[in-house]
Amino acid sequence: MSVTDSALRESLKSLRLSGMLETLDARLAQAHGGELGHLDFLQVLCQDEITRHQVIMNGLSYRPNERPESPTDKPAKPTIT
Repeated sequence: MSVTDSALRESLKSLRLSGMLETLDARLAQAHGGELGHLDFLQVLCQDEITRHQVIMNGLSYRPNERPESPTDKPAKPTIT
């Protein structure tokens, strides 16, 4: 399943929500499979976008459908003794 509706793409871009396009296909598949109701679908899409913004604002890399990288995931710099 792929989102090819150019009007939707342009609308999301004009609202500065184009990041939703990165997870939209996966969320549509979940909704189609009965895993998400209408409100759940919208809530999950919004949460995806909130997470994406938080990750970007914290200067971390963002990879959709993966756990966001956190500073504690990086190994500590070795100390010279």
